[in-house]
Amino acid sequence: MARQNSRIVPLTDLDPRICAVISAPIGLFREVQRHYLTFRDHVWRSGLLGFTPVLDGDQADDWVDLHAGHKRVHFQIGGEVDWLPQPQTMMLAAMSEPYRDHRTIDSDIFDSTTEVALLAFLNAVTVGDAACRTAWEAWLLREGRETYAYMTADQLLTAFVVHSAGADCDTVLMPVMAGDVGRVDRHYYNRFLAKQLANPLRDAKQLVLFCNVPRSDTDTLRNGLGVLAERCSKPNLARTYTAITKGDNAAL
Repeated sequence: MARQNSRIVPLTDLDPRICAVISAPIGLFREVQRHYLTFRDHVWRSGLLGFTPVLDGDQADDWVDLHAGHKRVHFQIGGEVDWLPQPQTMMLAAMSEPYRDHRTIDSDIFDSTTEVALLAFLNAVTVGDAACRTAWEAWLLREGRETYAYMTADQLLTAFVVHSAGADCDTVLMPVMAGDVGRVDRHYYNRFLAKQLANPLRDAKQLVLFCNVPRSDTDTLRNGLGVLAERCSKPNLARTYTAITKGDNAAL
């Protein structure tokens, strides 16, 4: 639901020159954040913005302060781009420093200067630039093939256990050690989002290592239930216990 000038407005009628207040499920806001970040990295990698940053490997982990998400960005300056504002390349060259066969720049400065280039890219897509349109459509195609399920860790763990226990097999999918469930914060993206948004959602990867545990392995099943007990609500823990202990494992 969108409100503009104190009234509800259809999204198609929003005036882009005026601030709007938009209400939506939290999953939608998370997707807007995530899609923008993946889009930004996709366009960066294409080299269409007149530079190509190093997004993988050792040079991508050149941290000034890891936990604050502050890093140095390594990049190559490419050829001139007709639709890109000329000051963009000049600014990157002036604000960065030479490093071996490429250049490096503070990530905060890099983010702010490349936002201008991204806006120019989107405008080029709108007016029909062929190379920009191809890159845009490639990103849409990749994103359109992905499937997401919005669940808390509690809901995710419960769903895996209950559905695997109900399958036609003698095993159950579950984490069995405390270290099998963890979260890895993406500090760099969180720093960027905090500078762009008033209330950004934390960007992180929730990682779970599932083991296919035989129903006959009661010791490992007990360990798994102990892990679930630390992360699942009591109603969901009861559901998993019921699903696991059906049949001849009632002694668990």
